[in-house]
Amino acid sequence: MTISPPVETAPGVRPPVVDEEILDISFLPTSNHTRTVVIAVDQSTNTDRTVQYALEKVINRDTDLVVLVHVRPIIVPIYNFAKHDYSINMAEDHHKAGVAVVQKYGEIVTAAGALGTDEFKVRGLLLKGDPRDEVISRAEALGADLIVVGSKGAGAFKRAVLGSVSDYIIHHAHTAVLVVKPEHHKHEKH
Repeated sequence: MTISPPVETAPGVRPPVVDEEILDISFLPTSNHTRTVVIAVDQSTNTDRTVQYALEKVINRDTDLVVLVHVRPIIVPIYNFAKHDYSINMAEDHHKAGVAVVQKYGEIVTAAGALGTDEFKVRGLLLKGDPRDEVISRAEALGADLIVVGSKGAGAFKRAVLGSVSDYIIHHAHTAVLVVKPEHHKHEKH
């Protein structure tokens, strides 16, 4: 595993909104790929299913670069001095959790590649900001051919009130988007 400097953006593409250096983890060499697949990963229960689905049904070891993107929230500092340490600790905890998520799924993708004759080419990115905007922005900067994102299965009211990352990405990304629904959304045959 190597840590690289932030990725250059393509001409005319706005860089992601990040207020800190991007953690870019390469699990395997990333040369000789013809397709880039961005997989949004987080700590939700559907991320395991999303990554497994992508590995089994979408990713091609011979041609694909897999880019795992985790976006952690921006912690707004609390300027009350009694709570300042709490804000710093919370930001550090979010960062550590984000690194753990990227490493976990990077190792899962790497292990899946080790089962075949070729290895998966994998990169992990830890960004900071709004997941909806950052996933799209990074996918555009990388020239991604596909974004794979999980759905938490929220109902219409909850999506309307809180918003949905997958719904936003579907409607705003300029590339193909695959949404992997939670297991309980499978339709039974009647």
